Amino acid sequence: MGKTAGTGTLFQILSTSTGTGWATIANVRNIDGPELQSEMIDVTTHASTGGFVYREQIPSFLSGGNVTLDQIFDTGQTTHGTTTADGLVYNCENRQRRNCRLKFPTTANRYWKLFGYVSGFSPTAPLDEALTASATVSVDGGFTWSS
Repeated sequence: MGKTAGTGTLFQILSTSTGTGWATIANVRNIDGPELQSEMIDVTTHASTGGFVYREQIPSFLSGGNVTLDQIFDTGQTTHGTTTADGLVYNCENRQRRNCRLKFPTTANRYWKLFGYVSGFSPTAPLDEALTASATVSVDGGFTWSS
């Protein structure tokens, strides 16, 4: 795959209103994550080499971390709202586990698929800029590549 600009990347949730299609979260400006992380376990002992200067560690559980969506907030958008099951605020308030995907703008449709919970939604209303919001989707389990 060649180098690709991030323009056109989409964050989508499986639409509960249609049951089959994907609802694209509207007006997203930046997407950060998911954050693949490995927890580390300290296994340093009195017999560890290195003169007690460095700790020894082994990997443990993996975490998908979070996906953060920075967006231009539009209260009229169903994917931002509180009244439909496709809305970010609705999903946060109702603690809904959602099937999500991150669609990359490549010629071959490539996705990261994941399950997640909307664990945060924070609007910002600056005096001299656009109304914005930041939503956090906490990954439940891992994520997989798909075409």
